[in-house]
Amino acid sequence: MSVRRDSDGKYVTSEQPFKQYDEKWRADNAATWEAPSQPNQPVNNSWGSIQQPTSTSTSMSYEDQLAFASGARKVLALIIIWFTLWGVILIPGLQASQMLIYAGGLTSILGRIIFSILFSVYSILFAPLQFAYLFDVDLGMRLLIQLGMIVVLSFLVFKFWQKLKKKILYSVAIIAVLAYIAVGLVSLNSGLWESFKFFPYLS
Repeated sequence: MSVRRDSDGKYVTSEQPFKQYDEKWRADNAATWEAPSQPNQPVNNSWGSIQQPTSTSTSMSYEDQLAFASGARKVLALIIIWFTLWGVILIPGLQASQMLIYAGGLTSILGRIIFSILFSVYSILFAPLQFAYLFDVDLGMRLLIQLGMIVVLSFLVFKFWQKLKKKILYSVAIIAVLAYIAVGLVSLNSGLWESFKFFPYLS
C-alpha cells in the first residue's frame, strides 16, 4: 500500500485513489488500516494427529475383539457339548442300564445291550477318566489328560466337520435315544426309580 499526491496536490492511497487527505500522516494511517490482512496460517495439528488413533489401529483393535469373542463362543460351545454328552447322556444312561441289569427280567437283556453300547462310547471318549487308575495317576493328572484328549478330538471334528457332520449327529442322536430308553424303563419301575439319581456326580 503506497501513498502519493494526486493532480490536486492532495494525498491519496493506492487502495482508494479518489479519497483525498490534506496531511500525509492521515494518508499513511489510512494506508495502514486499508492494508489487507495476512492470510490465516494453517494450524499445526501434529500433536492431535499423534494423540488420535488412526483408523487402521482402531479397526485392528475391533477385529481383535471380534476374534476373541468368536473364540470365547467356540470354547463355551465345546464345554456345553462335552458336558451334555458326558453328564446328561452317558452317565444317566449307564446308570439306568446297570440298574436294569441288576433288576433282572426281560428288561435286563435290553439293559445289557444299551450298557454295552454306552460303555464302549464312554471308554473311547473318556478313556483317561476310565482307565488312568490302572497307571496310578492322580485325579488332577487324569483331568489334564482328559482335557488334552477333548482338545484333540474337538480339533479333528472341526477339521473334518463337513465330511463327518451327518455321522456325528446321527451317532449322538442314537446314543441319546438309547440312554433315555434305559432311563424311561427305570422310571416305569417305582422301586428302581426311587434309587435312581439323574446327576449322581452332583449328589
